[in-house]
Amino acid sequence: MRHKRALADLAPWVALALAAALIAAWLYGPNVLNPSSHAWLLHGDPAQHYVGSAYFLAEPWRWPPGAIHGFGQAPTSVVFVDAIPVAALAAKLLGVAAGQQYFGAWMLLCHVGAAWFGARLLRTLGVAGWPLCAGALLFVLAPALLLRVYGHEALMAHFLILAGLQLALVPWRWAPWLALGAFSVLVHPYLALMTAVLGAGVALAALALRDIAPWRLAAQALACLVLCGALAWAAGYFIGGGSQVSSGGHGFFSANLLTWVDPMDWHAFLAQHGRDVARGREWSVLMPAQAQATAGQYEGFAYLGAGVVLLVLLALVPMRRDGRVLAAPVIPRARWIGLAGACAGLALLALSARPSVGATILLDIPLSEGVASALGVGVTHRTTLFDA
Repeated sequence: MRHKRALADLAPWVALALAAALIAAWLYGPNVLNPSSHAWLLHGDPAQHYVGSAYFLAEPWRWPPGAIHGFGQAPTSVVFVDAIPVAALAAKLLGVAAGQQYFGAWMLLCHVGAAWFGARLLRTLGVAGWPLCAGALLFVLAPALLLRVYGHEALMAHFLILAGLQLALVPWRWAPWLALGAFSVLVHPYLALMTAVLGAGVALAALALRDIAPWRLAAQALACLVLCGALAWAAGYFIGGGSQVSSGGHGFFSANLLTWVDPMDWHAFLAQHGRDVARGREWSVLMPAQAQATAGQYEGFAYLGAGVVLLVLLALVPMRRDGRVLAAPVIPRARWIGLAGACAGLALLALSARPSVGATILLDIPLSEGVASALGVGVTHRTTLFDA
């Protein structure tokens, strides 16, 4: 009897995951799941990701395991070629041949994960029934997620941020945060930073609520740092002596204060980058596109879409089941404060030292060259916050 009840409880979640997978297959076509199909990757950034993965799969195992020695003049790694370390390492362990691609399967997994963890987040917030299913599928079709398709496959892992947001609203448990941090490190450093900041905010809330003793939390944090550091080394984060991670672009690749309601003019954007798109294929037919302060603010694109606005309105209406009003769970204020603090810090970094509204730059805070370069390393860390 208990076994049947467990299966019945699991069935809606399986159906939701299957629906997300079918949506992804419809969006991209089933051919992207064919390991031998790679022509769709041979443009722009995806070409680097695919070719890097091919070199990695063709080489023997080295130390660290994520190293690549034949791609370019100096050793690099699956991290720096953006080949999604967790997928690349798994493919090599399974004996996948060089030239076979796993990016299509990863993209489908990201959509399934968005549905699964989006539904968990909504359930934690008290959403139930068909609004929960609709909301989860809106995460699957979020414009900010779809923007990363065929260009930033690793950054499609929005499910990691959704998982972190859900964990932030429930009592402190170390094991899920440890697993989330470890997996994020093996996906992309930008996502690893974001989950770390979310975890830090939640940990402070747990201390305030006395959910955990300070000494125990310190021990857990140290263990998490050791594990994530070891995984970062294994993936190849430290190859190249740090010279490969210097970056610029802070204040150029930024988020706009209108990002949540601005679908941007993608015809004009692609034209300025030498790519063509049919006129009319824009993110919205309802919201007008706004001017941008810089040409790099596409990295901060986070248009919510009319569906998410509708979901927010529905969430304000009490839902009933068996004649009873479903009350939202009571979440302690400290958890909200910890989560809001973490998100606010990341959002401020996303806005950069040159915050803007439309084409107007509100401030231009001067930064030293070293600070600007250090912040530039995390440009997409910061803008990806809005993607989630």
